[in-house]
Amino acid sequence: DEDRYQQVYSLCLALSPLTDLAFAYRTAPAFAWTEGSLAFASTSAGRKLVLRAVRHWPESKANARTLFQSAAESLPTTARAIVEQLVKDLDN
Repeated sequence: DEDRYQQVYSLCLALSPLTDLAFAYRTAPAFAWTEGSLAFASTSAGRKLVLRAVRHWPESKANARTLFQSAAESLPTTARAIVEQLVKDLDN
């Protein structure tokens, strides 16, 4: 059952924030910020690992910026600040 598979896949990704962020460009299940991925991206070491992973994406950094920002639109202001720092670090 495809729906159940996607639910389990989403749960596994939520339990592994680095994997979730490293493969955020996937088509399904669509990337969504979770408490774990936000907590991971809020640390200096976590951001560095995400930035390394993004370098290996088949998509460009511009696509990473767009993906991360669009997924953050419904987040509270404090969480969006974490995403904005990650996006800012993409340019450095």
